[in-house]
Amino acid sequence: MSMEMHLVRTRFETLDESGNVQFVTYGARLYDDLECTYANTISNLEDLLNMNSDDLVDFMRSSSSAAHAMLFDTESIRFFVDGEIYSAD
Repeated sequence: MSMEMHLVRTRFETLDESGNVQFVTYGARLYDDLECTYANTISNLEDLLNMNSDDLVDFMRSSSSAAHAMLFDTESIRFFVDGEIYSAD
């Protein structure tokens, strides 16, 4: 695992062959130098924005086994959520 990991809120757009937006979902991306994963199961922006940092981490942890594994030990790395250093309360 790298020494730095990021969790960021994300708007996902599905495009047609002409580049027109066909569908929009919301969620987050989790990435470091070696791995990345995402979850896009939030249907509206308001729900995503109402999540605090802890909620966002829990959402990602429960969204996929890859995210769960990446978030297993964040003590030994610099972990950023929304661009800020994260520390669980």
